[in-house]
Amino acid sequence: MIRGLIEKELRQHGLALLFVLLLVWAGVVVILQNRFLHTAFGTPFAALRFLLLTFVPLACLVLGQALIDSEYQHKTQLFLEGLPLPRWRMIAIKYGLGLSLMLAAVAVVLAFAWRRSLVADAVTPRFLLLLALRSVCYVWFMWSLCFAHGFMGRYRFLFGVIAFVIIKSSIIIQYLNFGVIGPFELIGDRFAYERYLVPVTQLAVTAAYALFWTVTGLMLGLARDATISTALAQRMSSREKMLLTFGVVAGVLVLGGYAERSKTPSPVLLPGAVETTRGGVQVAASAAVDQPTEEENAALDRVARRVADELSVVAVFLRCEKMPPVFIIHRRDLKPGTLEDGGIKKEQGVMVRANLTAKEFKMDTLLRWIVYEALARKSLGRLNLERNAWVLDGFTNWWLTHRVSLGEDSDELRAAIKAMPQDFSAHDLDRWLTLRQNAGKEEGRELAATGLRVLASRHGDEACRDFLVSVLGAEVKKDPRAWLCDVFNPVANRFRKTTGTSLEAFVAEWRDVLRKSSARLPEETKP
Repeated sequence: MIRGLIEKELRQHGLALLFVLLLVWAGVVVILQNRFLHTAFGTPFAALRFLLLTFVPLACLVLGQALIDSEYQHKTQLFLEGLPLPRWRMIAIKYGLGLSLMLAAVAVVLAFAWRRSLVADAVTPRFLLLLALRSVCYVWFMWSLCFAHGFMGRYRFLFGVIAFVIIKSSIIIQYLNFGVIGPFELIGDRFAYERYLVPVTQLAVTAAYALFWTVTGLMLGLARDATISTALAQRMSSREKMLLTFGVVAGVLVLGGYAERSKTPSPVLLPGAVETTRGGVQVAASAAVDQPTEEENAALDRVARRVADELSVVAVFLRCEKMPPVFIIHRRDLKPGTLEDGGIKKEQGVMVRANLTAKEFKMDTLLRWIVYEALARKSLGRLNLERNAWVLDGFTNWWLTHRVSLGEDSDELRAAIKAMPQDFSAHDLDRWLTLRQNAGKEEGRELAATGLRVLASRHGDEACRDFLVSVLGAEVKKDPRAWLCDVFNPVANRFRKTTGTSLEAFVAEWRDVLRKSSARLPEETKP
């Protein structure tokens, strides 16, 4: 009976078994012919280690799919269950056949490596026995894992994704090192060189893992009436797919949050910098010269204080507990009026390079640039997205002038009228970057600033502030929750909650105000 079952498996899965053999042999050819491995490691046994790490897991997955999953998916095991044959014998033959095939393939590779090493290596029986023990134990573990994985049927992909997320998060959060885990330590860096020490602990741990997955696979396959394995072989329903999808997404969000919080960017250090602190605002200004002059030192102190004062007021207005740190670098070689981004990471803060002692240097221009970049980096780039960008553009130009009223014939008003499309609507806010590109960067920002002026004058200063706080002052999570917040609570929803009116109705008011202002302009000054 056992012989008949083996012949049945060979006839039914002959192509898959042949593919596994070809896969392993292809790995042997590729790895053994790799001159880099031979040159770098100096022994053919290093090729065996690479084969165990790469081709063996892939071959075990293919075998598990062929011998187990396809059997239950196509329900061919029902014929065997109708025979006077214990189910454990059928499953044990599948397990033994797969393990024997993998062990035979690895044994042939070990024989080839030993034959090639006779020229250069002093191979002793003890060394060969150690290599064989390590290889056999690792292959046993890998096949047992894939054997149990094959009985998971339609949930195989889900378990694979969950395992990948957990392992990746463990590597990031807890700095997990796979090299110290039993099976992988067994075939670690010393695999091809250790000739005397027997890795008793690693062998025992790997054997324990292999036994655990073997028992798990047998329990799934030997369940009464095969209810578990048969159910797993069926297709997933739409409800199950939805539930599992949400479960995976929730797991990714949680693990992603832990991973991001575990990352701490290195602080930026500026030797000899003038530092100013105002609550949750930190500003440091330094000169990129060997010996700053008295004028440069005075400019550094003046600029650092001014920027810190302005950012602290912005933080209070937007109800922010903390703003990104700001680093100002004075450069004599920069052209007057030039502002360069320092190129540091978003988590590290804002760095700007400028010529602070040039006659053409304008403090308002520097403040506008820093306010814009500080808020953009505080949002981790969310405010630079097209559907959110109009709020940041408007606030940047509105903030420095909102305390004073602009005249009917001001340059800012004319720039806004020029930038406004004829059919200006809420749809233009969703494609703001395109509008700004067509109208001009400064003109687009002035148009957005007039929108905030209209909001404050028509709906009150508190409504305008509450809206800006909801968009610019909100804390952004360092994981996919930031994207979910934008999707389920977009700017239009925040506008309605804080002002009591829809964004479409407000844009109509905005458009009417600019058109009336345009009608009152003298003909010679109209844009």
